[in-house]
Amino acid sequence: MVWLNPLLETEGYFAAIVTVQRAAAGTTAGASGGAVPVAGAPEVLMRVVPGPRTTVKQWTLEVEGDLRKYLDVADPLAQDTFATLRRNWPLPEGEAFRQATWSAAKNEALARLRANGYPGANWANTNATIDAASASAILSARLDSGPLFRLGEMRIEGLQRYQASSVRNVAEFDVGTPHSEQRLLDFQERLVKTGLFEGVTVEVDPDPANAA
Repeated sequence: MVWLNPLLETEGYFAAIVTVQRAAAGTTAGASGGAVPVAGAPEVLMRVVPGPRTTVKQWTLEVEGDLRKYLDVADPLAQDTFATLRRNWPLPEGEAFRQATWSAAKNEALARLRANGYPGANWANTNATIDAASASAILSARLDSGPLFRLGEMRIEGLQRYQASSVRNVAEFDVGTPHSEQRLLDFQERLVKTGLFEGVTVEVDPDPANAA
């Protein structure tokens, strides 16, 4: 069945065997596979032998862009960022390979890098090489981090009753601090807890031209 094999492959079964048997006229396929006489049109018996499920044999994660540049000079923050990406990779060796898991792994790694200093990051290349005979997958992925974003001068909008200092004094970072999504969320939470504002949104301009 041509349409069935791709469905099995998305679940990691690349050596599945699908056979179809049409029951004789006037019979239908019984639970044990035998023909049971019935009135009406014949039915079809389909057998699926999925075979072994493919697992991850090897995976590599590489980076380019500013993260690569800072890794090459042994920058501690870059080393920690890259180590976090590798430590949290969702498809390690021995894990069952599924197309949905592969896509989720790429999305998760990209989101993690974007949240930790590189909001302009994107995938430069990803590849999954499947060996159906050995039921194994070799994964390779390369992230282009883009530039490292640093927090610049704060722009405050919407103030009516309070001075800008009521916002600036709550910030626990300086100009030039590397961007971190968690750092901005913590700042936003502290502003809300002051009780001065009905709503607060803190965000960074993701334009790579303004990364510095």
